[in-house]
Amino acid sequence: MLKYLSIACLLLFLTGCASDGPRFIDLNYLGAGVPAKTGRVGLAKFVDKRKDVDPGYVGKRIIGKAGTEVYYVNGLDLGGSVTRTCMSYLMGSGFACTTIPSWPHSPQGVRNASPGFTYVVTGEIRKMECFAVRKTGFTSMTLEIDMVVYWGDASTGTLHENPIKVTLERNEFSFSEEKLARFYNETLSEMLNQALSFK
Repeated sequence: MLKYLSIACLLLFLTGCASDGPRFIDLNYLGAGVPAKTGRVGLAKFVDKRKDVDPGYVGKRIIGKAGTEVYYVNGLDLGGSVTRTCMSYLMGSGFACTTIPSWPHSPQGVRNASPGFTYVVTGEIRKMECFAVRKTGFTSMTLEIDMVVYWGDASTGTLHENPIKVTLERNEFSFSEEKLARFYNETLSEMLNQALSFK
């Protein structure tokens, strides 16, 4: 009996938990290093433009006959979660960051939104989903992110539009919410680093 129990525990460790129902993850900036920037940034909330998805949905894991695990961000507000991640990136880079109302994505929108700020930032989320499938001995994850980051330079009134789109694959021998969150957070951190270089 002990032998069979040990084998069952090993299989659970290798394949991850296989139960139905919603699961929740946190999005966070994972950057590190010495702050190198200065100035004030006005950050408007990122808008979730996805269609036909539940609020806060970020992915699912197919686990065969055991069912499907569906994943959401905590708080069920993906736009808010990405905005907080962006704020952490900006503040970690050395900027003072303040939330501001949404602003039109145009040079005039930049000028009207930017009094007292060095830059203004916002964005749109067009796709954000991780599709995972449990296979023999591991889980295969495919992460797709499609966003547009808008930032304006207050000194010139110019608008920059940075589309960022990635499809990444990763295999995990033992799957967990923490590993899914890390996959998301590593990818988002790198995307924000590229989109908000302010060059």
